Amino acid sequence: MTGCETFGDALTTTSAILGGGSSSSSSYSRSPHPTAEQQLKIDNLAFKADNAQIKQVIAEAKPNIQKMLRMTSCFNAKGVQVIAVAGTPYLTNPHFTYHPDNKCVNVERVHGWKMPAKNILKFVVVYSSEISGETDSTNVEMRNEDGEWLVYSHYM
Repeated sequence: MTGCETFGDALTTTSAILGGGSSSSSSYSRSPHPTAEQQLKIDNLAFKADNAQIKQVIAEAKPNIQKMLRMTSCFNAKGVQVIAVAGTPYLTNPHFTYHPDNKCVNVERVHGWKMPAKNILKFVVVYSSEISGETDSTNVEMRNEDGEWLVYSHYM
Protein backbone atom coordinates (compact mmCIF):
# COMPACT_ATOMS: atom_id res chain seq x y z
CA MET A 1 0.00 0.00 0.00
CA THR A 2 1.44 3.39 -0.86
CA GLY A 3 0.55 6.74 0.63
CA CYS A 4 -2.80 7.56 2.08
CA GLU A 5 -5.58 6.22 -0.10
CA THR A 6 -9.22 7.11 -0.59
CA PHE A 7 -11.75 5.78 1.91
CA GLY A 8 -12.94 3.06 -0.48
CA ASP A 9 -9.45 1.95 -1.55
CA ALA A 10 -8.22 1.95 2.03
CA LEU A 11 -11.24 -0.07 3.18
CA THR A 12 -10.54 -2.73 0.57
CA THR A 13 -6.77 -2.77 1.01
CA THR A 14 -6.74 -2.60 4.81
CA SER A 15 -9.39 -5.30 5.06
CA ALA A 16 -7.31 -7.59 2.82
CA ILE A 17 -4.11 -6.89 4.83
CA LEU A 18 -5.88 -7.73 8.09
CA GLY A 19 -7.28 -10.96 6.61
CA GLY A 20 -10.86 -9.78 6.12
CA GLY A 21 -11.04 -10.04 2.32
CA SER A 22 -12.35 -7.21 0.18
CA SER A 23 -14.97 -4.76 1.28
CA SER A 24 -17.79 -4.13 -1.13
CA SER A 25 -18.49 -0.69 -2.48
CA SER A 26 -21.94 -0.83 -0.88
CA SER A 27 -20.34 -1.02 2.61
CA TYR A 28 -18.22 1.97 1.72
CA SER A 29 -21.18 4.01 0.59
CA ARG A 30 -22.68 3.68 4.08
CA SER A 31 -19.48 4.91 5.71
CA PRO A 32 -19.65 8.39 7.21
CA HIS A 33 -17.71 11.27 5.68
CA PRO A 34 -16.61 14.49 7.37
CA THR A 35 -19.00 17.40 7.00
CA ALA A 36 -17.81 20.41 5.02
CA GLU A 37 -17.23 22.20 8.35
CA GLN A 38 -15.16 19.28 9.72
CA GLN A 39 -13.10 19.11 6.51
CA LEU A 40 -12.47 22.86 6.63
CA LYS A 41 -11.33 22.56 10.24
CA ILE A 42 -8.87 19.80 9.27
CA ASP A 43 -7.62 21.87 6.33
CA ASN A 44 -7.06 24.89 8.59
CA LEU A 45 -5.43 23.14 11.56
CA ALA A 46 -2.26 24.90 12.68
CA PHE A 47 0.62 22.44 12.73
CA LYS A 48 3.06 24.30 15.00
CA ALA A 49 6.60 23.24 15.81
CA ASP A 50 9.61 25.15 17.14
CA ASN A 51 12.25 23.05 15.38
CA ALA A 52 13.08 24.07 11.76
CA GLN A 53 13.67 20.47 10.64
CA ILE A 54 10.30 19.36 12.04
CA LYS A 55 8.57 22.35 10.38
CA GLN A 56 10.02 21.27 7.02
CA VAL A 57 8.90 17.66 7.49
CA ILE A 58 5.41 18.77 8.56
CA ALA A 59 5.13 20.81 5.36
CA GLU A 60 6.14 17.77 3.29
CA ALA A 61 3.83 15.39 5.18
CA LYS A 62 0.82 17.73 5.51
CA PRO A 63 -1.26 16.33 2.59
CA ASN A 64 -0.97 12.77 3.95
CA ILE A 65 -1.60 13.94 7.52
CA GLN A 66 -4.81 15.66 6.40
CA LYS A 67 -5.99 12.57 4.49
CA MET A 68 -5.33 10.41 7.54
CA LEU A 69 -7.23 12.84 9.79
CA ARG A 70 -10.27 12.75 7.49
CA MET A 71 -10.29 8.95 7.64
CA THR A 72 -9.69 8.48 11.34
CA SER A 73 -12.24 11.12 12.35
CA CYS A 74 -14.99 9.02 10.80
CA PHE A 75 -14.40 5.63 12.36
CA ASN A 76 -14.80 5.11 16.07
CA ALA A 77 -14.10 1.88 17.95
CA LYS A 78 -17.23 0.21 16.56
CA GLY A 79 -16.34 1.10 12.96
CA VAL A 80 -13.87 -0.23 10.44
CA GLN A 81 -10.20 0.38 11.12
CA VAL A 82 -8.91 2.31 8.12
CA ILE A 83 -5.55 3.89 7.53
CA ALA A 84 -3.19 3.51 4.63
CA VAL A 85 0.14 2.43 6.05
CA ALA A 86 3.65 1.89 4.81
CA GLY A 87 4.39 -1.09 7.04
CA THR A 88 2.66 -3.35 9.51
CA PRO A 89 -0.94 -2.24 10.02
CA TYR A 90 -0.88 -1.35 13.73
CA LEU A 91 -4.01 0.74 13.93
CA THR A 92 -6.32 1.97 16.63
CA ASN A 93 -9.18 4.36 16.11
CA PRO A 94 -10.32 6.99 18.57
CA HIS A 95 -12.80 5.39 20.95
CA PHE A 96 -16.16 7.07 21.46
CA THR A 97 -18.70 5.03 23.40
CA TYR A 98 -21.65 7.40 23.05
CA HIS A 99 -20.95 9.10 19.72
CA PRO A 100 -23.14 7.78 16.85
CA ASP A 101 -21.29 5.45 14.46
CA ASN A 102 -22.74 7.21 11.42
CA LYS A 103 -21.20 10.61 12.29
CA CYS A 104 -17.60 11.78 12.15
CA VAL A 105 -15.91 13.32 15.18
CA ASN A 106 -13.99 16.60 15.15
CA VAL A 107 -10.21 16.83 14.99
CA GLU A 108 -9.39 19.40 17.67
CA ARG A 109 -5.62 19.67 17.41
CA VAL A 110 -2.40 17.99 16.37
CA HIS A 111 0.57 18.54 18.67
CA GLY A 112 3.59 16.97 20.37
CA TRP A 113 5.71 16.85 17.21
CA LYS A 114 8.90 14.77 17.60
CA MET A 115 11.51 13.34 15.27
CA PRO A 116 13.38 10.53 17.07
CA ALA A 117 15.15 9.76 13.75
CA LYS A 118 15.55 11.62 10.45
CA ASN A 119 12.94 9.39 8.78
CA ILE A 120 10.41 9.28 11.64
CA LEU A 121 7.77 11.87 12.59
CA LYS A 122 5.61 11.34 15.68
CA PHE A 123 2.67 13.41 16.93
CA VAL A 124 -0.59 13.29 18.88
CA VAL A 125 -4.09 13.89 17.47
CA VAL A 126 -6.95 14.99 19.73
CA TYR A 127 -10.51 14.16 18.63
CA SER A 128 -13.82 15.27 20.15
CA SER A 129 -17.52 14.61 19.75
CA GLU A 130 -19.87 17.58 19.71
CA ILE A 131 -22.74 15.13 20.21
CA SER A 132 -21.56 13.23 23.31
CA GLY A 133 -18.88 15.57 24.64
CA GLU A 134 -16.29 12.76 24.66
CA THR A 135 -12.65 13.33 23.73
CA ASP A 136 -9.87 10.92 22.84
CA SER A 137 -6.36 11.11 21.49
CA THR A 138 -4.13 8.87 19.44
CA ASN A 139 -0.41 8.75 18.74
CA VAL A 140 0.68 8.72 15.12
CA GLU A 141 3.98 7.66 13.62
CA MET A 142 4.90 8.51 10.05
CA ARG A 143 7.93 7.19 8.19
CA ASN A 144 9.69 8.56 5.17
CA GLU A 145 9.42 5.81 2.56
CA ASP A 146 11.25 6.64 -0.67
CA GLY A 147 10.76 10.38 -0.19
CA GLU A 148 7.10 10.25 0.87
CA TRP A 149 5.88 10.61 4.45
CA LEU A 150 3.46 7.73 5.11
CA VAL A 151 1.38 6.81 8.14
CA TYR A 152 3.04 3.83 9.78
CA SER A 153 0.98 3.52 12.96
CA HIS A 154 -1.94 5.18 14.68
CA TYR A 155 -2.42 3.97 18.26
CA MET A 156 -3.76 4.99 21.65
